Amino acid sequence: MAEIHTFYSHPDSWGGDVAAVLMAETLRHVRNDGFAQVHLWTLRDTPRSRRFHSKCGFTECGTARAFDFGDGNPLDQVGYQRVC
Repeated sequence: MAEIHTFYSHPDSWGGDVAAVLMAETLRHVRNDGFAQVHLWTLRDTPRSRRFHSKCGFTECGTARAFDFGDGNPLDQVGYQRVC
């Protein structure tokens, strides 16, 4: 299983095709590298990113964690995965 560690686009590109094209190309590379599944984490309280990942074929896999990005304030994340 591969993991997408970070996936962001600038807010000016939101609502366009930039993120969808980037995700499609990322998934192509993951498949070409021989992985059958891919996992990622997204912030629990970001409905826009959660909708995006769902549109890209990811489903919640039932995992959750608090993750500290280095500022001492952990944020809740939920896990998503999909078949490549």
